[in-house]
Amino acid sequence: MAALKSTARPSPKSSDLQVLLQLQRSKLHQSRVDSKDKDVVLSILHANPSKREARIFASHFDRPVDNLTKAAPLLAVENIRLAIVRIEAGMSQKDLDSFARTLVAMRKLGQSAIVILDWESRISETHTHLASFVSVSSHRHSHHVSPTNREEFPSLALSASSRADMIAESNRIVEAIDNAGGRSVSVHGSLFVSSNSSREISCDSDLIKHHLSRRRIIVATSLCMNLDSVSNHEISTVESMTAVAGTVVTSLRNANPVKVYLMNSAGGFRGSDQHHIGLVNLAEEGVSVRNAISESNVVEDVELHRRKLRDFDLAEKVLQRLVHVSPCSSALVASVRGGADSRSALIANWITDKPPSSVRGGAVLSTPPTVLRIGLTLEVHRGSLDNVDLQKLESLLNDSFARKLNSKEYFSRLKTCVDTVIVAGDYDGAVVVTSEKIDGRVVRYLDKIGVRQGAQGLGIVDILWKRMVEFYPNLCWRSRTANPVNKWYFDRSDGNLKFGKDNYWMMFWYGNDGVMRLKDYQKVCGRIDASFM
Repeated sequence: MAALKSTARPSPKSSDLQVLLQLQRSKLHQSRVDSKDKDVVLSILHANPSKREARIFASHFDRPVDNLTKAAPLLAVENIRLAIVRIEAGMSQKDLDSFARTLVAMRKLGQSAIVILDWESRISETHTHLASFVSVSSHRHSHHVSPTNREEFPSLALSASSRADMIAESNRIVEAIDNAGGRSVSVHGSLFVSSNSSREISCDSDLIKHHLSRRRIIVATSLCMNLDSVSNHEISTVESMTAVAGTVVTSLRNANPVKVYLMNSAGGFRGSDQHHIGLVNLAEEGVSVRNAISESNVVEDVELHRRKLRDFDLAEKVLQRLVHVSPCSSALVASVRGGADSRSALIANWITDKPPSSVRGGAVLSTPPTVLRIGLTLEVHRGSLDNVDLQKLESLLNDSFARKLNSKEYFSRLKTCVDTVIVAGDYDGAVVVTSEKIDGRVVRYLDKIGVRQGAQGLGIVDILWKRMVEFYPNLCWRSRTANPVNKWYFDRSDGNLKFGKDNYWMMFWYGNDGVMRLKDYQKVCGRIDASFM
């Protein structure tokens, strides 16, 4: 029915993940699992990735060490899977210890991290607003981020005691990571550099390479060294995060997807009606979602609302810096609270690269996260193929399914029953929904969903699915029982049923009407001819 064909190379014979799991199988069998390693194993099990997701995830690993007791070889920086993490200052020790275990678990699963300490969350609301406003609004489209003029905004300057507190907080994070079994290093005043002549903020790429290649988690404050005055000054979190993103783009020459984690105490975003927003396609709905978040201040305190808008702008800004070299990058706005459930949600997103809200019936967090992607614009065609480029649609389906479409018969039928065609980008992905009639009753049927192989990894299928669900609260579709993509359908359906000769077909549906309309659904799924030669 739908094509989500994997183009990933086969899983390597050995990987960090496989070495870890082999070690844990032995320990589990002997009932002597280290509690720190057990967290990792349980998180992998909770993620429950499909075969395709597991293959793609395993293919990202560097070569493992033959003997885990030996010193690990240096990582090749160009192969590093990087996370840029923002942590708000002042979190409780309990929350910090829990998130430190998450960082260590993800490091064991192959993810390197640069953690930026957000000290702005500790200063006054007015000062924070000024720092965010200057960095976001003045440099939205620049390739470099210029430091704020400290003479114009002297209130942004930190006292010596405040700087000491900032460094102490950074060291507290390092200590928590080390106590959780990880390796980390605190960097302040040497990672970010600027000069009076260029006024550009950049990162010391050699310093980043040095620590990441040695599997260290970098914890950095937003203190910047001015090369002319040889003195430190503070920069905003937006400036430091985008500077790190710029280094990834220009110096590390690493085209792997980058994860941006904005950790807070409130979780993801909610709209004006307080419903949870699980996925944001910035190219299509960035403005509308931000407006919805802005309107949600009716039921929120002013400070919390301001921080949510700041998180949204920060995520968008960092992704804009990454998109040209690493278009598959995404941002996750999530709460540090929630313990093991929060850890499992983050690791599941890291392994499967899908929004937690896309899985029906999954674990429900009190503060669920939100995933943001630069994404693609969508075209929606309702009730007609007149404005659909059939040649491009045919090419997309052929590529996505890796089979030849019987285009004459397929489009001839589609012209009589098409209900909606949703196209992502320049036919990088598409959804086709038809309107089928059974004894005068109308059934909406998901006829095709496909993503061009070269565009897989951009989150297009989740973007298409989200828009489709907005149009259709009830839907049915079919897939071959042996289709390896069925795991993806199980996650997004409310029910399924095998039918046909030798149970060749698997029928899926979602929506409250599903059980009451099973006979209609089965008739529709059973009468439609195959579309491919």
